[in-house]
Amino acid sequence: MKSDFVIITALKEEFDAFLNVAKDFAACKIVEPKGDDSVYQIEISRDGRSLLAFGTWQTHIGQVSTAALATKLINAFHPRYIVLLGICAGFEKERVMKGDILVASETINYLDGKVHDGRFVPGGHGIPLDESLRRLFLDHKDEVIGSLAQVYPLPRPKEHPLTAHLAPVVTGDWVVSDPGVMDTVHSWAPRGTAGLEMEGDGLFRAARMHTEGSVRPILIKSACDYGDLFKNDEYRQVAACYSAHFFLRFALKYLCPQIHRAPEVEVVSLSQLRSARDSERLVSAIAHCHRGSTIRLISISGRGVLAPPDPTFSQKEDPHPVKTALKQALKDRKCNLEAILLDPSSEEARARMGFESPQKTLTEAMLWRHSHEVAIKLNDPAAWGPYFGHQFKVKYSQIGLSFGLWLFDHSARIEPYHFGKAPDKRSEPESALCSFSHLWVSPDAAEYELLKDHFAKLWTACTKVEIDRQAGDSHDDVK
Repeated sequence: MKSDFVIITALKEEFDAFLNVAKDFAACKIVEPKGDDSVYQIEISRDGRSLLAFGTWQTHIGQVSTAALATKLINAFHPRYIVLLGICAGFEKERVMKGDILVASETINYLDGKVHDGRFVPGGHGIPLDESLRRLFLDHKDEVIGSLAQVYPLPRPKEHPLTAHLAPVVTGDWVVSDPGVMDTVHSWAPRGTAGLEMEGDGLFRAARMHTEGSVRPILIKSACDYGDLFKNDEYRQVAACYSAHFFLRFALKYLCPQIHRAPEVEVVSLSQLRSARDSERLVSAIAHCHRGSTIRLISISGRGVLAPPDPTFSQKEDPHPVKTALKQALKDRKCNLEAILLDPSSEEARARMGFESPQKTLTEAMLWRHSHEVAIKLNDPAAWGPYFGHQFKVKYSQIGLSFGLWLFDHSARIEPYHFGKAPDKRSEPESALCSFSHLWVSPDAAEYELLKDHFAKLWTACTKVEIDRQAGDSHDDVK
C-alpha cells in the first residue's frame, strides 16, 4: 500500500499526543492496529485537503531503533514523506525557548568521530533536508507558528513569541541533563544548531538509503527543556502537542496540495486508444518500476510489445517506446517479466482466428503469424534472447483471454479485448457497458487485488513456454 506520510515518535506519549491533536484538529478516521501490529492508519481531512498516514512509536529510544523502524515502514507503506515528531532539548544560546518548534534543516550525529590522544574529535557530516522542503518551511513556518500560539498558550516574554526554527539539529544516544555536555556539543556543532535529540539522524539516513530514493524525511520537534540540571517534565505534554499541531497545519496546507492523488480507477476514453499521450503514460509506468520488481503482462500474442513491426519509413523518434522501456527495465534495473499469451494451437485461438481471418489457412491467420513472430524474437540474441528463460518467463494459456493487462507494483492497466470484430469496427465499444479504451487501477483500489489474484491463478494454470536452445537456427521449436 502507498501512503502520503509515515509518522514516527520515539515515545508512546508523543504518539498519543499526535492522535489526540489529530482528532481535535480535523475530520479524522483512525484505524487501530490488530494483534501484535502497532501501526495505526490515519486519514485526516480539513478544508478540502486530506492526507493518508501510517504511524507508530518506537519500542526503544535512539537512532538505531529509529533507522530500523523507518526502513520497515518505508518498505511496507511507500510514503512520500516520513516524519519524526515529538520533543527535544533546545540550545538556549540560540534563543530557543521552551515550546519553540525545531524543523531540522539537517541532522548531525554528534557521536560520529574518533578518539585521538584521549580526546574525542567530532567528524560527523550532516544529512540535509530536501531543498524544496527547506524552501517551503522557510517561506511558511512563521505563518504556521503564528496560528499555533493560540491553541496552547504558554507564559513567555512578549519579546520572545513562539518561534519555528529552521536549523541544524544534532542527534546522539544519550538523554542529556548536563549543561557541560550541552555546551560541548554546541561548541562543535554547525553554526545556528538549535536542538539536541536522539532519533533524527537515524530517520534521515534510513530515508537516504532507501533504494527508490523517493522518500523525503522531515523532523519537527518542540523544545521541552535545555538539557541542563533543571530538566523536568513540565513542558513535555505541551511540546508534544505543539509538534503535532505544527506538522498537521503545515502538511495539510503546503504538502498535501503537492500530492496528486489519482483516482483509484481511472477510465480512459476510446479517443485515446492510440494516442501518444497514453503510450507515454505506459512508458512512464514501466520506467517507475523499481530495481528487481516483477512486471506482469497478459496479451493475446504480445506482438505489439515483444515483436512490433519495423517502421516503413525513417523517423527520428523511437517507433516502439514501450518495447524500449521494457528492455531497459530488464537490462538496467534487473526487473523481471512474466507474460501470459494465448496458446496459438488452442481451441480458443482457432475460434478467434476463424473470426479474424475467415478466408485464410491456419498458418496464414493473423494470430498465428503474430505468435510465430514473437516466438522468433524470444530466441533472438538481439531481441529477448538474453533474458528469456530467467528474467523473462512466458506461459501459454488454453483459456480465452478477455482483457489485456499490465500489472505493476504501483498500478495496473487493463484493456478489454474486442473479440471477433472487423478491422474497421475495432474502435467501437462492445456495448453501452464498454464505451472506453482501458482502465488505470491504483494499488489502493479493491480491483487491484482482484487483478493480482487473477494473474496468479491464471499463471498457475498455464503451460510454460520454452525454446530449444540446441535447435540451431530453427525458430519453430517453441514448446
